[in-house]
Amino acid sequence: MNDYFLSTLSVIVILAFFDAIVSKTKNGKSVKIIISLFSTFLLLSPILKVFKGGDFNSNLSSISYYEEYLNSLEDEVMLSKIKFALNRGNLNFNDVLVVYENIESKKTLIKITIFLSGSVINDENENINMLENVKKLLENTIDVNKVEIEIETVR
Repeated sequence: MNDYFLSTLSVIVILAFFDAIVSKTKNGKSVKIIISLFSTFLLLSPILKVFKGGDFNSNLSSISYYEEYLNSLEDEVMLSKIKFALNRGNLNFNDVLVVYENIESKKTLIKITIFLSGSVINDENENINMLENVKKLLENTIDVNKVEIEIETVR
């Protein structure tokens, strides 16, 4: 698009210079009309391409590409926030898995699975305490009442 503007600007300058020289001749009026039609066609050509479908599809594909990129970036940022909160609480984990749900074109975090490293949960009370500790660590990052949190151990 930048090339289009530069070429258009240069052609208009050349046509204006040509118009200034030729308009003083006896065929000046007809030359002005031809120059005006040529410059109008030059300016309208990209717009005609959009209506024909030439550049419109590529613009749509680039828009969808950027939407995908922004969605993946949003996922990475949320995952980084969760990992940061867990690291701040000195929780030893190998990985974190997040699951989203798309409802009416709105992406919602529904589940977080934390894979602990080097820990074995022996008792139900230990699991409940660990889950409560994780919820306390994540309460400033996510709404812990709306998100299901699971803790898995790696053996």
